[in-house]
Amino acid sequence: MHELVTKIAEQAGISTDQANTALETVKTYVIEKFPMMAGAVDNLFGASQDSASSGTTIPPPAPEPKAEEHPIIDKINEALHSETSHKMEAFAINAVNKAEDAIDVVKNKLNNLLGGDKK
Repeated sequence: MHELVTKIAEQAGISTDQANTALETVKTYVIEKFPMMAGAVDNLFGASQDSASSGTTIPPPAPEPKAEEHPIIDKINEALHSETSHKMEAFAINAVNKAEDAIDVVKNKLNNLLGGDKK
């Protein structure tokens, strides 16, 4: 944080106290406008002196969800990639093939009954 205050002071041509005040103002503004970012801002720049001295606590950002927190999704993924799902897929493909064969047999019998192909 000290490095950033020094850089601001040098580039803006102001004192380090003024640079520190400017940085604190920006931090406070961002936290007020985007309260859900307060934890990230505090982590990035350190806790704001205003929030520390006023006694208000800014909640940390919500943690990222972990894979084990989604047991239903895990079970669905397991089911989709299980041996049973592969057997079901093979069964469905086999049923489609048999249905196509049965349709071909019926077509041939109807053709024979009606006198064959008359193109």
